[in-house]
Amino acid sequence: MSDLIPTSSAAPARQPAAVRRPKQVVTTSFSESFAGPLPPPSLLSGYEDACAGAADRIIRVAEQEAEHRRALETAIVKSGIAEIEKQFNESKRGQICAVVITLVAIAAGTYLAMNGHELSGGLIGVGGIGGIVTTFIIGRSGSRIDHPPPAA
Repeated sequence: MSDLIPTSSAAPARQPAAVRRPKQVVTTSFSESFAGPLPPPSLLSGYEDACAGAADRIIRVAEQEAEHRRALETAIVKSGIAEIEKQFNESKRGQICAVVITLVAIAAGTYLAMNGHELSGGLIGVGGIGGIVTTFIIGRSGSRIDHPPPAA
């Protein structure tokens, strides 16, 4: 057995500088993260171990935050619906007023024309109708200008 393993009393030879290997430093890092209102159960139990009742308080805060967010979203939706209804009602009232004004202008123009004032009756009748038509046309084109085009 001693025949297989050579023994030497001489010191090992030093390697030249070009052959030497530099020392390597190995660094290992570990990172853990979570997303959402609640930490993972392992961290939650750590909070509970550190302070009795902490896990229950953390869960309660998450529940309250979720309820608050849902209440805000509900309020925003109801507000949007109320605004749309308000605009619809205003538009409807405006159209009713426009019809009444137009009918009154036509009736007044007809009355004047039948009583010998053809020019005045014609101007009032056509002016009333033209004014309403012009208002609708300008109102529609103006509303397109007020709203910015959708972003692409």
